[in-house]
Amino acid sequence: MYKIVYVGNKKDLDINEISDGISKMSSHRIDFVVDNSLENITGHFFDEKPLILLIIEEDVEDKDDVIFELKNDETFKYLPIIIVLDAQNISNRKKYLTMGIDIFLNYDFDVEEFILVCNSAIKNKIRLDETLKQLGEVSEKNITKAIQLDLLRKFIPMTVWEKTEDLAENQDFEIPEEEQELAIIFADLESFTTRSEQMRPAEVIQMLNCVFEIATKVIYKNCGDIDKFIGDAFFAVFKYPEKAALSAISIQEELAKYNEERKSKGMFPTYFRMGLHYGKVIRGSVGGNERYDNTLIGDPINTTQRLESMSVAGGVLCSKEIITQIKSLNSFDFPYKNFVLKGKGKEIAAFDLFEYHVKTRNLKDVLTK
Repeated sequence: MYKIVYVGNKKDLDINEISDGISKMSSHRIDFVVDNSLENITGHFFDEKPLILLIIEEDVEDKDDVIFELKNDETFKYLPIIIVLDAQNISNRKKYLTMGIDIFLNYDFDVEEFILVCNSAIKNKIRLDETLKQLGEVSEKNITKAIQLDLLRKFIPMTVWEKTEDLAENQDFEIPEEEQELAIIFADLESFTTRSEQMRPAEVIQMLNCVFEIATKVIYKNCGDIDKFIGDAFFAVFKYPEKAALSAISIQEELAKYNEERKSKGMFPTYFRMGLHYGKVIRGSVGGNERYDNTLIGDPINTTQRLESMSVAGGVLCSKEIITQIKSLNSFDFPYKNFVLKGKGKEIAAFDLFEYHVKTRNLKDVLTK
C-alpha cells in the first residue's frame, strides 16, 4: 500500500475516484491524501504507508525550500514530484527543471489526465525502487565477497593469489602447471612439539604467531613468498637466491633478539633449524573436484627438508647449489662438508650459512649490494 499527497487548494478533487482509478491502473493500493499546506509534510514521510508521489501546486508557500531539501536528501531524492502550475508560465517550468522536477500538470487538468500522469510516475518510482533494492543487494553481496576474498588472501600463497588475478582477467578457470627455478627455505622449530605439550593451546598459537610474524616480515620484505605453514614449520620460496640467503640470515638474527626478550622474562627460547637450497620445481594443482591445493613438487623441495633436518638449532644449512647461483658469493671459500641425505642415498655439499655470517659479519652487506 502506497500514498500520494496532493498539496494545494484545488476544490474539485474527488479523492475516492482518484484513489480507485490510480490503484486499479497501477495494480497497487494507493491512498490519495489532500493537504492545503506543506506544514504537515514531514508526517507523511514517516507513517506506515510509504509516500510514493508528491504533488504540489505552484502557489503553495515554502515549496521551493521543501523541494530543495528533498532533492538533496539521500532518502527522498528519487521521490517523484509533480508541480501543478499555470500553462502560460514557461519561465517557472525552467526553474523547476533545474531543481530536478520534470513532471508538470496544468491547473485545469481533468481526472483522467491526472490519473494517467500519476500512474506513470508511480510505475517509474516502483521500478526504480526495485532496481535500487537489487543494486543494494548486489552491492552488499559484493562487499561480503570482497571481505571474504581479503580474508582468504591471507591463507593463500601470494604467488598463487597473483596468478589467479591474471587468470581471472582472462576468464581462465584452471591454474596451469608451471616449471620454475626457485630458491627454497624450509624451517622448523627445534623441540617445539615436546615443549608445546606443556602449554595451553592458546599459548601455543600465540607463540607460533610471534615467531612466524618475524619470518613473514623478513620474507615478504625480500620479495619471497611463504608457500605453506606446516604446524611449527614453514616453507618459503624466492625467485632470487640472494634474497633467500639474506632472508635466512635475517630471520635467525631477528629470532635471536626475540629469544633475548623471552629469556629476560624467564621463558624458554625458540630456535629455527633451516635448510636452504635451489633447484627446478613444478607448481601444479593437486586434489579433487571440490578441493585443490596449488603446490610445489620436485626433488629440491625434499632436499631442502633433508637439509633442515640436519641443521643445528639456530643454523642455516645451505647447499652449494644455491651459492653457485649467487654471483656475489662465488669468490668466498665456504667450509663445505658432505652430508648424506636421509632416504635418498646421496651426498650433498653444504655448510652453515648463519654460523659463517656470525663469524665474518659481512654476508648481509654482500648480499644487499
